[in-house]
Amino acid sequence: MSTKIPPITLCFALLVTLFGGNLCAQNDQENTEIEEVVVVGTAIKKPPIDAPHSVTVLDRQSLVQKGDPLLVDLMKNLGASNGVVGERSGWYNSSLPAAIPESASNINLRGLGASRTLVLFNGRRHTYLPARLIGGRFVDLSVLPTVAIGRIEILKEGASAIYGSDAIGGIANFVTRKNFKGLETYLSIDSFDSSKDYFTGFIFGTKLMESDLVLSVEYESRGELESEDREWSLRPLQDPWRAGWSSVGNPGYFWFPDGIDTSTTPREEVIATLKAVQWSGKTDPVCNELNGYPNHPAVDPYYCIFNYQPFDNLIEESTFIKMFAELNGELTEGTNFHLEVLWANTNTPNWQTQPSHPPFPLLHRGVMEISPAHPNRIAFCANTEYSQNFRTECASQDNWYWRGRPFGNGYAKRTSEREGNSWRFAAEVDGVGMFSGSKEYNWDLGFSYSTASGNVSIPAILTERLFLAFRGYGGPNCGVGVIADNSLGPGMRVAPTSKLPGTMGCEYLNPFSSAVQYSSLPGAPYYKTPNPYYDPAQSNSQELADWMNSVSDIYSETALFVADAAISAPVFANGAFAAGYQFRRFNASGNPNDHGDLSRNPCPVIGDKSCLSGAFGVFTFINAYNPYDNDQSVHRVFAELGINQGDRVDTQLAINYEIYEHASSIDPKVATRVQLNDNFVFRASAQTTFRTPSVDDLREDVPLTVTQYISQVGAWIPVDIYGDSDLDPEQALTYNFGLVFVNEAGLEFSIDYWVYNFDDVIGSLPHDTIDDIYADPVTRSSVSQFVYCAEGRADEISTICEPRSITRVEVPLVNYPGVDTSGFDWQVNNSVNAGNGTLRFGASGTFTSTFDLHALSFGDFQIQDSVAGAGKLNFGNPLLVPIPKWKLQTQASYLHTNFSASVYLNHISAYDDDGAHDGFGGVPVSDFEVAGFTTLDTTLTWLFPDKNFDISLSLFNLTDEPPPFANVEHAYDGMTHNPKGRRMKVNLRYVQR
Repeated sequence: MSTKIPPITLCFALLVTLFGGNLCAQNDQENTEIEEVVVVGTAIKKPPIDAPHSVTVLDRQSLVQKGDPLLVDLMKNLGASNGVVGERSGWYNSSLPAAIPESASNINLRGLGASRTLVLFNGRRHTYLPARLIGGRFVDLSVLPTVAIGRIEILKEGASAIYGSDAIGGIANFVTRKNFKGLETYLSIDSFDSSKDYFTGFIFGTKLMESDLVLSVEYESRGELESEDREWSLRPLQDPWRAGWSSVGNPGYFWFPDGIDTSTTPREEVIATLKAVQWSGKTDPVCNELNGYPNHPAVDPYYCIFNYQPFDNLIEESTFIKMFAELNGELTEGTNFHLEVLWANTNTPNWQTQPSHPPFPLLHRGVMEISPAHPNRIAFCANTEYSQNFRTECASQDNWYWRGRPFGNGYAKRTSEREGNSWRFAAEVDGVGMFSGSKEYNWDLGFSYSTASGNVSIPAILTERLFLAFRGYGGPNCGVGVIADNSLGPGMRVAPTSKLPGTMGCEYLNPFSSAVQYSSLPGAPYYKTPNPYYDPAQSNSQELADWMNSVSDIYSETALFVADAAISAPVFANGAFAAGYQFRRFNASGNPNDHGDLSRNPCPVIGDKSCLSGAFGVFTFINAYNPYDNDQSVHRVFAELGINQGDRVDTQLAINYEIYEHASSIDPKVATRVQLNDNFVFRASAQTTFRTPSVDDLREDVPLTVTQYISQVGAWIPVDIYGDSDLDPEQALTYNFGLVFVNEAGLEFSIDYWVYNFDDVIGSLPHDTIDDIYADPVTRSSVSQFVYCAEGRADEISTICEPRSITRVEVPLVNYPGVDTSGFDWQVNNSVNAGNGTLRFGASGTFTSTFDLHALSFGDFQIQDSVAGAGKLNFGNPLLVPIPKWKLQTQASYLHTNFSASVYLNHISAYDDDGAHDGFGGVPVSDFEVAGFTTLDTTLTWLFPDKNFDISLSLFNLTDEPPPFANVEHAYDGMTHNPKGRRMKVNLRYVQR
């Protein structure tokens, strides 16, 4: 265990010397619609000071004037938030493909990672997403009851001294409408080209005996948006090609080695022979007509490429159900209680993906063997026009081998259901006590228990069934099995049987284009015109495809218990203090299904545990999982002092001590607010923050396996990420300086300069950089321990493979030296009377001037140079998200007694595509730029108080701007931009008081 006191002493002493004592919470409005009550930023019940830090507060009125936007849209437009997850296919929802469900959304303050933004619900923590994530999990905002939320408070600075660990980027506190009385019912329809979203719900508040009861129920339906619904998402092949293209397609590519047979030839000879011929051979005769790009200069002649984007939705159909209740009242005179319960369900009934994935790591093991007796090879060679370029090979009696995916163009999308649930129960009792001498104090006791559960299922091809189907023993009615045999290339052989291939209910898989009638890619020559060589008698049956497929699924759960006690009271004549204790216990577990469980099925043959290298499981390509069950407990004590030093100076001092099983930290904070004159206020703060390695980061024996794009291979292949129990905690020193101007005319202006010096950042070694180092023969040996070839791990085999033959990559978690980021937040607001109404104007924004990732070394070798991430897409970097330098919002609104009109202009600046690799074709990625994105939103609201009825009409992205092109999947940056285009939303509200 290590206890670290970060270097804040100088800042602390300087500010105390200059300004003395106390801090609490002043509202820095990022929008004009701001509530006065702010609870975030202090533990003192009745702070005697105005806050010396910047808090953005969005109250219910401001959300209504914005058209009740989805939280994911709100966070994408928030200047301080970058790299937001939500409303996107789970393959591309994070740097860990398929790890985060489509229903999830988050807030990521300063782009430091969503796990480094502490999310509170009514001032208390909520459990994390049930998904293993490198660098820590985050709270899923989609489970929060939107109709019950009264305001959102966002503290945009480190806050460990007040709230404990995880608050490196800042705090987001969602506060409910606990004083609501009456009934409100809501109905909204959000319509956009090709789809619609629906929302309905109600909130009810009444007296229950002497207490206040609030209930809310809501249902949301999110419409499916397919790739083909947006022309911009299915882009022509780019040079370099990276966005949605794979080098492993169907139709595929054929190899023609001499004299090997996987039923008899030793494993080492099969692998060596296939590797020797991998850059020779021929593509299927109608490869380009089905895949859409004949003779493109960026296409390697040894690939039959494939565009998988038509099979992945831009937005998945999902439903959300949330029920919330809270009860607030008085137990005895001066003693109050609060109870709350929340249940949320999310469901994605038809998560959609490709017909199949590349059969890694099997390409060089002979699994996909086409014998001379294969009936589709015989039919292919019999058609001399179809096989005119294969006449020499057709005359041979050697086996052919195939580089392709089992199902691709012309085949059906695969679907799977994903569901999640979340529960929360919280209770609090607070009151007023008396010290000796009749001095009053406030006390607070509370706890919360929250859980989240859900599955992430992915259809997957079983390796042994792919093996059997190529040998004529496929299909649900065949009944022939395999026997594990590690002496052979595929690692298996056909079990003894009296059946002949292709007879008695057994089927062959046809890998030739004769099985495919139409392309799936719009614009391809055979997209609407049928393939002339298609033969219905040779098509692959749906029953065969269903039999070859299984599901890799893991059901994960998290639970968080938090108990705390605090006391606060006045001290001196002009100060107040708070002190308290908190205990937290977090549990995370995951249980895979049988086929997806590496502890039961680590090898390609189901039930076998004798495979020679790598426990990759029974599937081709798709992740399998190790079951896990981890706990982490935390104790923290904290203290805070707020001092008012006359009419002009307020100071806040705070300190937090936190201890885990593996580390501990002391984190102080000092902040001050100085009223310079009647119009100007200066504010400043400095603090350290701390975050321990998560339960996922410490597991050395259970890797997190994901699929990542490997440019050298031209396809997505598995990457295993291993934890490390020796990881150091993350630490940060953050400081802020700001100036606020307010005059009697109603003009308000503030500007804040912020700095984060973030050390020991937890992340995986960048697999892209590992691949690039391995591709250079001079440096290859320095990273060969991370790379797998068909024969095994590269540092354990006699002849290592070329970069194009990488089958898998393993990387550990490490502490990066650090990230430094800085920038400015500002806002300006004004309001004037206009007839019988009020005109309001405002602008706000964030400029991120620097976001620098320090150079990373592993041992004595520098793995990665320093990275200047501000103004970059940061594609392929495991630590960085897209960081546009400028995010701006301006607004104007007119408010009348029963009518309001609001206009918002949102702008995100252009940024460079600086991908960690260039892909194929030789054109540097740096030649690409993600253009700026400007959208105009307007909302009109009419109130009919005599009929208890309101209606609002919103037009989002009024000019129907498409998201700017990014050379990534779906051709846009889904963490920054919205793919829907112009939207019209109608909100109806019935109010009964």
